[in-house]
Amino acid sequence: MFRLLLSFACLLPFVSAVSLHCNSPLPPKHGQLMTDDHYDILLSLFLDERKHRMQLQQYVLNLEAKVDNLSQQYNNCLRVSTQQPVIRADNVTQQMETKYDNLVLKFESMELKLKQELATSKNKTSMLEEEVVDLKTANQLHTLGNVQQEIQTLKAGVRSLVGSNQARSKDIQSMYSDLNENKQRINVLESNSKSLENNQIMMMDNITTMDNYSRQQVMVFESNINSLEINQRVILANMKAIDNNQTKLKAQIHKAKEQSQEKEEYVGFTAFGASSGTRSSGYQLKFQFIKSSIGISNLSSMKNNGTFICEKKGLYLIVVTVMVCSKGDSAFRIYKNNQQYMYYFIGRSDHSKEDCHSGTGTAVVELHVNDALNVRNVNDDVRLFESYSSFSAVKLK
Repeated sequence: MFRLLLSFACLLPFVSAVSLHCNSPLPPKHGQLMTDDHYDILLSLFLDERKHRMQLQQYVLNLEAKVDNLSQQYNNCLRVSTQQPVIRADNVTQQMETKYDNLVLKFESMELKLKQELATSKNKTSMLEEEVVDLKTANQLHTLGNVQQEIQTLKAGVRSLVGSNQARSKDIQSMYSDLNENKQRINVLESNSKSLENNQIMMMDNITTMDNYSRQQVMVFESNINSLEINQRVILANMKAIDNNQTKLKAQIHKAKEQSQEKEEYVGFTAFGASSGTRSSGYQLKFQFIKSSIGISNLSSMKNNGTFICEKKGLYLIVVTVMVCSKGDSAFRIYKNNQQYMYYFIGRSDHSKEDCHSGTGTAVVELHVNDALNVRNVNDDVRLFESYSSFSAVKLK
């Protein structure tokens, strides 16, 4: 079976050559000239057919050698010595013989077909060779006839030219000289036109270059303007921020200065009363005489009604001394914004008779601006000596 497939594979080139021959253009009819393309196609078909025919002959020879080899091997198998007997089934032997007979029949049929096709191809090749010879002969004859007619025509033309040549020789010479002059002028004009074209091209290139350069410069200038505007906006924003920061910084500096001045400035006063007499409970002591005053601008309320009005906030030390004469105990209070802040007792040793004593009260109080401090009597019917009483305040912090 494998050998059969090989035989079909080897037949394919011949079949392709035959198909190419059938599909090629038909040769020209009788009386028409064969073109070079038809001649080339016929020649290529002839060469292909010869090559494939040689390959087919070689393949047939190879097949015949292989068949001879198979026949010899089969005869050798039949002549095998009986010293080494081989036991085989009869049916297997018959199958092998049947297959061999079938292969021999197939090979003989294929060989017959190949021989027939080879004879057919030889006939077609001989016919093609005859047609090619006929076409070449017809082409040569037709070509010779055309050449003779052309030669006669040329001879007649030469004769007429020789006749008119002498009459027109002078005209031709003058025309030739004019032609040379015109050629020189044309050459000059062409060179001038080429130089003008080159100059025009150079000018156009220069104009294009200048245009591109100017556009680039305009774009660069616009970008620079945009960047300058952006930088200007940034600078203005930064200047505004700087101004705001300067304003805030000035305010902070001013506030710090005020705070430092408040911290560093000394604030305090000492005042005494001027009258004396029997006083009732709730009487507010008055201190008309200001002994000393530092850092306080207005003490009119202290002079008028004995009330101290705070001008600068901070932590203050308050010292109040009050002198009274009475048979019983006596006391005084310090008020902040009409609210009792501290209570102080003035003691005595002998309660059988009237006696005079003084008492001092101190306090540390945090005051804000416009806070008010004053001193008030506690007991009834006591003689209170404001002239020997005092009110002092000093800012600690």
